[in-house]
Amino acid sequence: MDEIKPENRNLDGTFKEGYSGNPGGRLKNSMKGYVARKLAGLSDEEKEEWLKAHGISGIDQWKMSEGQPAQDTNLQGEITVKEFKITDGSETSTVSSSPEPTAGTQG
Repeated sequence: MDEIKPENRNLDGTFKEGYSGNPGGRLKNSMKGYVARKLAGLSDEEKEEWLKAHGISGIDQWKMSEGQPAQDTNLQGEITVKEFKITDGSETSTVSSSPEPTAGTQG
C-alpha cells in the first residue's frame, strides 16, 4: 500500500523547494536572542566584566561563539592480545585479553 505524502513533500519524503518543516520559523524572542542582543550592546570591557561576574569559563565562551564542538569521534587503532600466567604454589592460571571476550584458562 502506498504511503500518502503531504503536498509539501517530494516522493522521497524531503521538503519541496520553498517549503520547510518549520513554517513558523525560529522563535523571535528566544532567551538566546535576548542575551545576544544584551551582550551586543555592551562594550568589550563590559562584556569581559559580565563574563567574569557570571563565571563563564574560557571553553564556555568558545562554545558560545563557535558552537558546540563535534561530538562524534573516529577512533582508529589495533587491539593487542596479552597473556600472562599467575602461579600460586600448586596451580597456574593463564589469563588472556583479546578482541573477543574469552575466559581465562586453567593450566
